[in-house]
Formats: sequence, C-alpha cells, structure tokens
Amino acid sequence: MRKKFLVKPRLQLSHLAWTVATVAVSCVIAYFVFESMVSSAFLHGGLPSQNWMLLRPHLRTGFFVMLVILLGAIGIESYLLFHRFIGPLYALEKGLKKLSEGDWNYVTKIREYDQLSDLIKVFAEMKEEMKARFETQEKAAQMLAKELDRVLRETSKANVIELRDRLVEIRNQMRKEAA
Repeated sequence: MRKKFLVKPRLQLSHLAWTVATVAVSCVIAYFVFESMVSSAFLHGGLPSQNWMLLRPHLRTGFFVMLVILLGAIGIESYLLFHRFIGPLYALEKGLKKLSEGDWNYVTKIREYDQLSDLIKVFAEMKEEMKARFETQEKAAQMLAKELDRVLRETSKANVIELRDRLVEIRNQMRKEAA
C-alpha cells in the first residue's frame, strides 16, 4: 500500500473532477433522453398518463442510484489508476531529483505490480551505468592530477608553460565536444 493517499494531489484531484463531471453530465443527458422517449411512448401509445406519473419517480430514483454507483466506481478506479501509473512516475521524479542533487545511492522504490516498473528498472540501470562512468572519470582525473604533479616537479619552467597551453587546448576541445 502506498504511504500517500494522493500521489500527485493537484493532478489526481483534477483528473477525478473532470471524470466525475463527465459522468454526471452524461447521466443527466441520458436520463432526459430516456425520460422523453418513455414519456413519448406513454403519451403517443395511448397509455394513460396516470401510469406515467406513477413510473416517473421510480425512474428518477433508479437513475440517481445508478449515478451514485458510477461515481463511486469511478472514484475507486481513479485512485487505483493513479497509484499504478502515476505512482511510479512520482517515484521516478523523486529519483531524478535525488540524482540531480548528486545522490547516487538513492534507491527508487516500486512495487512489482506497478504498471511502469520496467521504466523504473531501466532508470536504475541507467543510474548505475552513469555512476560507474562518473567514478571512472574521477579516477582518471585523480591519476591525471598525480601525473601532472610529477611532471611539474621534473620539468623546466618553459616545458610547464608549453604543457599548460596544451592542456588549455584539450580542455577547450572537450567543452566543444560536450556541447
């Protein structure tokens, strides 16, 4: 079970409101169409209007009960839908925020029956791959810094200036490739 009743409250409540409004309007329209058809059948079919007056309140009650049942079912369906689809997206959003903050160890938690669990698994694999590449680049940068320190100790000032200029060229080239 999710810890939060509303995963993304604004989105979830907006979706629920639109869905409930659509169902309510559809039921009202359906009721008036059905009532006019039955009324027409009674009046044009030669049946007494007194029978229609007795049937009409029952018809309205039936449609009202149907509307309440539909709205309840849609509310439950909306809740489950959001927790199965939007819940994993919310977890992915949290994982991306943590990753952007530099937290490589944050684990994006999902349930096996969430509909987008494959997406979260791919994200976790991508994060691990990025972490491995980042660590490799960090090690390479540390080795390069050590080598640079050694070279600086062992070379003359003219060689250091030439080496510095070459490193500036390499850095500029790497920036161009990254962009």
